[in-house]
Amino acid sequence: MCSRRSCSVLLPDGTPSSTAFLLSPAPRIIVCDAFAADGLLGAGRELSLLAADHQRFKARVLRTDRAHPFGPMLLEVPESVKVPGLRLNTDSVRPGDVVQIAVAAGTQDRNQHRTGH
Repeated sequence: MCSRRSCSVLLPDGTPSSTAFLLSPAPRIIVCDAFAADGLLGAGRELSLLAADHQRFKARVLRTDRAHPFGPMLLEVPESVKVPGLRLNTDSVRPGDVVQIAVAAGTQDRNQHRTGH
């Protein structure tokens, strides 16, 4: 779990496998990577997730973009999930705007950070 606004997609054994982001206020959906999540779908096209508050829940797939193997998968947010979501700024990017992108891999514990290969 990365923040109060993200969830972990869970493997069948309950181990977190990838990150999903909860968007809010509208549309209130969960977005994850279809490549990482597609093989984990259970009955009823649902994924098991772990919210930042440690609540486990299932979310139903609303739509998957199949135009690209790593396209987004959109999930329905169950009413029981009360964590806040990311607020998106829909303003257009202008020349000169600063954009910061970060990518991390590996595991993190309380005392140190190890990156994957």
